Amino acid sequence: MIDKFLAQGGIDWPPIPGLEQLKAVSEGRTMQSSDGFQPNYSLSLSQKLERDPIGNGTAIIVLIGMLIVVLRILMRLGQNIKNPRPMQQEWIVPILSLLGLAVSSYMLYIEMTGNAAICGPVGDCNTVQQSEYAYLFGILPIAVLGVIAYLAILLAWSIGHYSSGKLTHLASLSLFILALSGTLFSIYLTFLEPFVIGATCAWCLASAIIMTVLLWRTRAIK
Repeated sequence: MIDKFLAQGGIDWPPIPGLEQLKAVSEGRTMQSSDGFQPNYSLSLSQKLERDPIGNGTAIIVLIGMLIVVLRILMRLGQNIKNPRPMQQEWIVPILSLLGLAVSSYMLYIEMTGNAAICGPVGDCNTVQQSEYAYLFGILPIAVLGVIAYLAILLAWSIGHYSSGKLTHLASLSLFILALSGTLFSIYLTFLEPFVIGATCAWCLASAIIMTVLLWRTRAIK
């Protein structure tokens, strides 16, 4: 049998599920996933944008909107820090925080289990989740930061809502700082999707929008 197969130039690989994908990775090729592609950072900017034009275009629009909100708030940063908006009547804050917590928890589940995400009609969540940017320092899932951030915002709002005096002001200030930090980090992540990874995660965009709205609601100046 050995002589026979050597004479005909060898035999093909057996039909093992997933073997073709592993071969593609070992040979340095871009592998197609269930709903997109493995990240290929060597592509040009135009090639990255063309891989997911609708998703990446949506991400760019969201990114521009986030930058406008942050720039407007930073222009009056001193006033916002000295006089953050009281949170007693801002029920939209816990509602948005719970929604953001649900989104982050789902993404954490995907990152921890390796299951395919339900991406919907826009974007390619699984490509983003398979990229190196899904983890902070290559270890901590980014979704963990989202869960922590939304829990911290809920805690700050609860303290501000049920307390009075200096504690209320401190809680409102903490909420504003948390929302500002979360939005700035979301801007960084949203930039990576179309311009570095070449794919967009609809769940990530949803979290970025939620955090930006939270920032807008916690500012002091209308």
